[in-house]
Amino acid sequence: MRYKCLNPACRHEWDTRGEYAKIIRCPSCHKGYVVEKYIFDEAVAEDRKVLDYAEAKAYEAYLDALSNVVRKLFPMLPFNPFQVIYEEAKGGQC
Repeated sequence: MRYKCLNPACRHEWDTRGEYAKIIRCPSCHKGYVVEKYIFDEAVAEDRKVLDYAEAKAYEAYLDALSNVVRKLFPMLPFNPFQVIYEEAKGGQC
């Protein structure tokens, strides 16, 4: 299974041998902000569709508002949880 680290300072991708690991941590930064690569790719593809129709600044404000809600639910999250997906959809790191 392939994984992607959503830590904006890391963004590492790697493969694992098993599909059912209980705790996944990035081998590069050792953080647990990890998602399966296919889920990340689907989110990026959907973001690209929205960016084609939406004004980028308005969409960025929308994501910031969503991330504030997520941060209230998960206060240990030190970054915008949608940042890596949004930047990938825009065509690279900002």
